[in-house]
Amino acid sequence: MKFLGIMMAGSILAATALLFQADRAEAQHICASGPGAGEVQVGMSPGGNGLASMPLCNYVDTPSQSTPPQSTGWWETTWGALATDGPKGILGGVTGIPSEKEAQAAALSDCRAKGGNCKIEATYYNHCLVLVTGDKLYNTKVAETIEEATRSAMNMCTKADANCRVHYSACSKPIFHSN
Repeated sequence: MKFLGIMMAGSILAATALLFQADRAEAQHICASGPGAGEVQVGMSPGGNGLASMPLCNYVDTPSQSTPPQSTGWWETTWGALATDGPKGILGGVTGIPSEKEAQAAALSDCRAKGGNCKIEATYYNHCLVLVTGDKLYNTKVAETIEEATRSAMNMCTKADANCRVHYSACSKPIFHSN
């Protein structure tokens, strides 16, 4: 009879421990062999009726992965521009310029310094530009990467021209400034 009473008391304790584990963030539970991984001992369960007191534990909330520190700062937009004199095959290109107007002026200046009667072909910011030429035509494309811009410009060129090739490519990417 005493043995049955201990078994029943043990079953009650086990059931109580299971109920307490349902809310792991705040619930205390019996941890008979002491705190385990991710637990802290928070007290003792009272003994009685021939049972010894047992430690009470609480789960510690710990993130499964630590979050890396986040950089603080800001991104600066940079502009690129391409100016061309198509009939003469002259171009002027710039990247990393802080404003659209400054990028256009610098590209025109670069193109004219090479002897061209130039016009702005394209301006872009935080992206890449590719100029593809064929036997008769040329076209420019802007995309996030040189590969994307090249693929698009080459597709357009091969539909209407022959001997398509990349003549110019450049990227004007944003610059991160740390605080």
